[in-house]
Parts: sequence; structure tokens; C-alpha cells
Amino acid sequence: MAGNMFFSYGVYAVLIGMIIMTFFMKEVKLEYNKSLIVLVILYALIAILSALFNSQIILLLNGLVFLVMFVSTSVVSYSYFNNSIGKIVIYTFLLSQIPVILIPLLSGVETFPYSGIFENPNAFGIAAATLFAVILSILFSNIEETVFFKKKPSKIKMIAFIFITTLSFLLVIISSSRTSFLAGVVSIMVGLFCVFLLSIKYKRTINLIIKTVVSLPILYFLYLIINKFIPIQMYLQENTLSKFAKKSSNSLDGRGYVWEKTISEASIFGHGEGYFDGSIDLGAHNTFIYILGVYGWLATIVFTLFIFISMYYCIKFIFSNNNYKYLPILMMTTFLVLSIGENMFNRITMMMVFILIGLVANNSKVVVTS
Repeated sequence: MAGNMFFSYGVYAVLIGMIIMTFFMKEVKLEYNKSLIVLVILYALIAILSALFNSQIILLLNGLVFLVMFVSTSVVSYSYFNNSIGKIVIYTFLLSQIPVILIPLLSGVETFPYSGIFENPNAFGIAAATLFAVILSILFSNIEETVFFKKKPSKIKMIAFIFITTLSFLLVIISSSRTSFLAGVVSIMVGLFCVFLLSIKYKRTINLIIKTVVSLPILYFLYLIINKFIPIQMYLQENTLSKFAKKSSNSLDGRGYVWEKTISEASIFGHGEGYFDGSIDLGAHNTFIYILGVYGWLATIVFTLFIFISMYYCIKFIFSNNNYKYLPILMMTTFLVLSIGENMFNRITMMMVFILIGLVANNSKVVVTS
């Protein structure tokens, strides 16, 4: 919770400052994506209708916040920073989250699951999974340079990145959050698949296979060294895999009941903000189920279309020459997997996805003059 608030307030302060600055500029070129802007505006309008239908002003305010957040992050931020937005997102996130995540660890990990200063282990797992996606994107960029291009990073640099990536995944493990663990595993698989696709593009598939075969013993040796000093295997078995085993008969951990009831009771404009606490007495534990229960079918359909189109642009962006090409697809993947088991609305990961959508999707321009 503290990490989310810290990052959110920092982002809001920066974005508000940027919006204020636009009023003092004679000319601003705003870049945007027409399809996504239309969907976001439509979502906000549906939220307003849901507010009128349920007589809840909070739904109207949330719809407007959603619209302002997207325009501020995806349109305004990208219009200011353009292709540098990838680097800015990484540095901003690392500078804001690493102290929140790592400083409490200096006093040691006394209990498992670990939550640090966050409200619960799942919240810590979400922050750790997002951190892992950021670091993993940097690692894959270095792997791409090593396999496909003559300009190669040093071996020490590669080993350092592998070590840091492993440690960041260890943070996910000690949270014992199954959803966050799955998000990390799926992100690795998506990243590897992207590397494979690029090997086909650059016609270096055989070279990739050879270097993978050669690297596997080295990676295993590094794992043995790291595991000797940091018992990753033990943490994984005791904190995550054992949790899967204990709840194998009910892998959804009660979420299935919430989802089934929400779908069966869903209406066009939803049931309002107090639906889950009042009618079900449980949280939504799913971003799409949350929207369905609170705002209804129309908002859920529009939001799903928004995600599908955004994902398309993230996949397309993989084939660009941008140095941060892996960041959007891995962040979107993390957001989607986390959304299966947690309500990710207005969390850190969602805001980062919004910012990165500007990088991958904006293809139209408008000049605004004061």
C-alpha cells in the first residue's frame, strides 16, 4: 500500500506539473492513438451513465479520473518525452520502488509470506512482480544485443544483470503470491518467445539455438552458486509451490465463487462501488470482474477492447529498433496475469501500462496553441 501511494502521488505530481506547463507554452504537439482515445472516452461516458443509474457520484469521478489518467500518461507524457519515455519510466519506477521494497529488507525477513511495509503479501508480490518485469526487459535487451548484433555487452555486465534479475524474482517468491509468481513465469516465457521471433526476423535462429545450448550449463552453474548463498530452491518450495499443492483442490482460493456470482448478476450498468463488499462480502480479485460488477457489461466490453488493441501495439513494437522494446510487452503481460487474480485498477502496473501505450501506439498528431 505504501509503495502504491508513494509511486502514485509522485506520478500525479509530475503529470499535473506537465499539464500546467502546457498552458504556458505557445504551441504543443500532442501525439495520440485515435482508436484508444475513442475507447477511453467511451469508457468514461459509460462510467457516467453507471453513476446516474446507480446514483453514485463516485462512479462519475472514477470515470473522469480514468480519462484524465490515460490522457495525462499516454498522450501528454509521450508528447513531452517521445521515445525517451521508456528510459524515463524505468528510472522513475526504480527510484521510487527500490527504496520502498529493499530498505525494509535490510532488517531481515522474519516471517513468510513477506509483506514488508505493504498492507499484505499480495500487495508486496504485485510490486515485486512489476519490478521483475522492468529488470527482465533490460536483461532481454542485453540478450538480444549478445545474440543478434556485433555490439556486445561485457560478460561481467551480463552476469550482473542475470544476478539482479534472479534476486528480483526471489522477491516475488518470498511474497508467496501465486498470482505474482505466475506473472513472473509467464513474463519469462513471453520474453523468450519474443527473442525467438526476432531470431527469425534477423535470420539468426541457428545462432540463437547454439548460444542457448552453450549457455545452459553456465546458467545452471550460476544458479548453483547463487542457491548456495541464497536458498532460492528452498524459498520456492516452502513459500510458493507448497501453496499451490495445499490449495490444489481449490486453486482459485474462493475467487471462483465471486466470479461466478458476479457474472450471473451482471447488468448493463453494474451495481455500483459497494457491490463486492455489500452483496458478496469478498473482493473482486480480478480487474475485469471488478469492472463487470461495478460498471457493468458495456464498460467491461469497452475496457477489454482497449486492452486487446493495446496488446496488439505492444506485440508490433517488439519488431521496432527501440532499445526498450521488451518493456511494454512484459509490462502488459504482467498486468494481464496479475489481473486474473487481483484487482489491478489504478495500481502501479496499470499506470505504467498507460504510459507505455503512448510509446507503442501513438500514431496521430494535433497541434494545440495557447
